[in-house]
Amino acid sequence: IIASICADGDFKEDDIVQIPQAEKQMKALSSEELELLRLLYKNKCSFSRKGMFFTIYKHKFINIINILKNMQNKIYIKETGDNIKFSDDEFRMNFQVSRYESNKYILKLSNAEQISAVFSGKTTYIFIRNVVHSINLPFKVSVSKKIFSEGYVLKQTDLVYLYSVVARQLGLMKCYLDFDEDIEIPEVYHNTPTITYKLFKENGGIVLNGILDYSNGNEIPMSAIRLPVELVRYDQDGKVTWFYIPPQIKHEILNFVGKLPESQTHRLEEDSQLIFEGQENIDMLKKIIFENADPSWNIQLSDELKKEFVYKVDLKPVIKTKQTKRIDWFEYDVEYNYKDIKFTHQELKQFFDTKEKFLKLEDGRLLYFENKSAFLEIEKLISKSKKTPSEAFKLSIYNLPYVYQLNTINTGIRIEGDSYLEEMFTAILKRRLDERTSITSLLKPVMRSYQKAGYHWMKMLERFGLSGILADDMGLGKTIQSISILSDLPANSRSLIICPKTLLFNWAAEINKFNKSLSYMLYEGSQKERKKILDNLNVNLLFASYSIIQNDIDELSEIEFDYVILDEAQHIKNPSALRTKAVKKLKAKHRCALSGTPIENNPVELWSIFDFLMPGYLPKSQNFVNKYKNDSALQKESNEKLKMLVSPFILRRKKKDVLIELPDKQVQQVFCKLTSIQEKMYLQILEEVKNRYLEGEEIGKSYLHILAALTKLRQICNHPHLVDKDVKENIEFSGKLELLREIIVDAVEGGKKLLIFSQFVQMLKILREMLKKENITFEYMDGSTKNRQKVIDNFNNNNNIRTFLISLKTGGYGLNLTSADTVIIVDPWWNPMGENQAIDRAHRIGQTKKVMVYKIITKGTIEEKILDLQQNKKVMFENIIEEGQSVVKKMDAEQLRELLEY
Repeated sequence: IIASICADGDFKEDDIVQIPQAEKQMKALSSEELELLRLLYKNKCSFSRKGMFFTIYKHKFINIINILKNMQNKIYIKETGDNIKFSDDEFRMNFQVSRYESNKYILKLSNAEQISAVFSGKTTYIFIRNVVHSINLPFKVSVSKKIFSEGYVLKQTDLVYLYSVVARQLGLMKCYLDFDEDIEIPEVYHNTPTITYKLFKENGGIVLNGILDYSNGNEIPMSAIRLPVELVRYDQDGKVTWFYIPPQIKHEILNFVGKLPESQTHRLEEDSQLIFEGQENIDMLKKIIFENADPSWNIQLSDELKKEFVYKVDLKPVIKTKQTKRIDWFEYDVEYNYKDIKFTHQELKQFFDTKEKFLKLEDGRLLYFENKSAFLEIEKLISKSKKTPSEAFKLSIYNLPYVYQLNTINTGIRIEGDSYLEEMFTAILKRRLDERTSITSLLKPVMRSYQKAGYHWMKMLERFGLSGILADDMGLGKTIQSISILSDLPANSRSLIICPKTLLFNWAAEINKFNKSLSYMLYEGSQKERKKILDNLNVNLLFASYSIIQNDIDELSEIEFDYVILDEAQHIKNPSALRTKAVKKLKAKHRCALSGTPIENNPVELWSIFDFLMPGYLPKSQNFVNKYKNDSALQKESNEKLKMLVSPFILRRKKKDVLIELPDKQVQQVFCKLTSIQEKMYLQILEEVKNRYLEGEEIGKSYLHILAALTKLRQICNHPHLVDKDVKENIEFSGKLELLREIIVDAVEGGKKLLIFSQFVQMLKILREMLKKENITFEYMDGSTKNRQKVIDNFNNNNNIRTFLISLKTGGYGLNLTSADTVIIVDPWWNPMGENQAIDRAHRIGQTKKVMVYKIITKGTIEEKILDLQQNKKVMFENIIEEGQSVVKKMDAEQLRELLEY
């Protein structure tokens, strides 16, 4: 009855009274289920007396198969009880052609025994037990049905078509077509022919002779395209030969011939010749050939015509690379070939500088160059290169992936190189792992498979004298991967690890945990103590903070280290900062940067990290800034080129991709409202900002004031005391503080351990006083906290400590707090990556419980707007592993007004 309703069908008299009940039952069915019932009704041949099942003709079953794909878990095969499963995997079908009768053949499926059922239509559905594969075969439906039943009978001409055309189409579908050994297939030329036009003078006119050239002297006249078939038979000296003319070739020729002026003598049907007479027609012929001739065509001019026609040349530069004795450089030459002519890049540059349209050769031929963009790409490449004494060009080895990928920018460019450089390019681009080296036995048992892959990737870079960024998500073990590389160095090696001061002891603890055979020292203390360390430097590893490097760079730059590793490498993102300049003066055989967020606030900041890793690889700082700092129509194209430059040297794995076994995390946004006192203060500041700074369109000079006001608005959302010290820290004055108390108390009573992050230290102090009043134990850490490792260890190891108050910037990097299973973000930050880093303190390797994340948002305020901006930021971060933007400074007056709406 329901099916009849869906299909607007007829009803028996007894059914009519049941329609209201059926319509109620329909509400419980999904749209797919209702559509299935409609299709069953439309395609039925009968249904049971009680209307409980339908019988469908086999040839109509194909009409409903597609709808079953959306209901796989509800459809099963009655005989076996197995659910139907639709597979995207290719099912390789094997077709066989056998002799049938005299001059007849039969086409069948040779692996039919694997198939349970076949349903043929525009799409063919193949059942292998309960798994359904779909394929679009190059046969008419009627032919497919015969192939899958008794077989399809072929004539001799069908055999040739099958061999030359269908076999190729089936091959693209990963299917096979075989012929019995006793079947003799006539000679068939089924490669794509070259369209050839031969032009010569005759009796004052010009003859155009069209030929289809199948190579090796096998030609047919162009008149063959007039035949209404794709296979053309030619009998020569008793030998039968077949030629396949692809439809696109026919279309190309007919389109061109249709544009030609009317020929005075038309011999196209007989011998593929057209004769043009009269100067007007001849001039028109030259113009049409120049404007319409495809570069792939072969235009052959007689000697006397060469000076009268213009050759259109498709510029296709060939870059020939070769290695040099120095491993950090490679050389290359560039040449341009057209038929019997060779050009150097310099010759073409001289011609293009003249601004002339046509190049005249010594034999009188005129050339017009197409694909000048390929020349311009080579020109850019040469501008980055140096000349060698042999007039070749040379580049640093870092540029090899860029050079080898130029043909993705312009398909006319071809690269030829020696085997070593080919291998290097493939290894870098495909991140081919160097597995000729083995991980130390100390680390091999404890490293995960993706960490081992990280080790082999870094060894590959090391082998070719390259540097890179290990940019794995926070918590994926960048430290242990680095230790595995350092463990592989000779016993007398010495390397420098630079990290934020807060992580010095974390590195020491990781070395003690994973490889105690590596000797190390912390480079700290007074100037006298540090000098003593350098004077007696006999350890494998030296750990130093960025600030110490800046102070002692004169001494440290005298030492050549085996490795210099930057942990949290975004600390050198500002190229003009003293610490950045100091780090870049260090000497090392190999360099490596570690960062979960290689570009925190702007893609341009990646420049500084790469300038440490590969000095001079990216364009000069100011040129780079000018190219990437502004949004524009060309930004997407620029970002693609930047990605092409940097991505071969960045290895980034995401938690969701590699840590299948890591417990899930659930992020929940929890909303609260402003109290009356919060709302009053919030509206006062809003009004002041709008009246003073957002009246006109020129707001550039007011950004600092606007940013300060935005900060005040965010502070009010936390607690009005953060803006006005006369307002007491009472819990009832803040809707957010009341909500936080409720969440924290419930979580602690439920046995949870909490990390509570805020950007505002004063808010943490208010929360600290609240926890005291609630008798909830806690640890506390902000920028002024000393003995941080002791505080962290106490929280991790003492089950009585239930909460940990942390400032967002202090707890953003490097800390391992997996004893916690609940994270509270008190106030949203502009940059979502900052929040993610905080969350990753708990959601990382070693976590065994599901992590619950609460983001506390004040409804209707700037905090809700920040959520929208965060989402945009995440999309941008994905673009170039991974980019970001300085959010507020990019906004115009209208966008700022929208941000400040309440």
